[in-house]
Amino acid sequence: MNLKNKYFLVTGADGFIGSHTVEKLIDYGAKVIALVKYNSWNEIGYLKYLPKNKLKKINLLFGDLRDKNFLTKYANKIEYVIHLSSLIS
Repeated sequence: MNLKNKYFLVTGADGFIGSHTVEKLIDYGAKVIALVKYNSWNEIGYLKYLPKNKLKKINLLFGDLRDKNFLTKYANKIEYVIHLSSLIS
């Protein structure tokens, strides 16, 4: 499957698995929208360990997956969703 220029939304992109998934998608030439749960200190989790040249290629979104209005704004661009977010208790 050719992923070049395909639009992906990755939820939980700031987690360990999510950050590696984002990195691989970038390697394959995909356009990535990385959803990171909003936090007041703008922390991007494990994504901060990606090389800067890869991090520049990611469209980072701070928000909440449960906010329908927030996601509707980006829905027309997204071709694929990789859902990796969860609540840790």
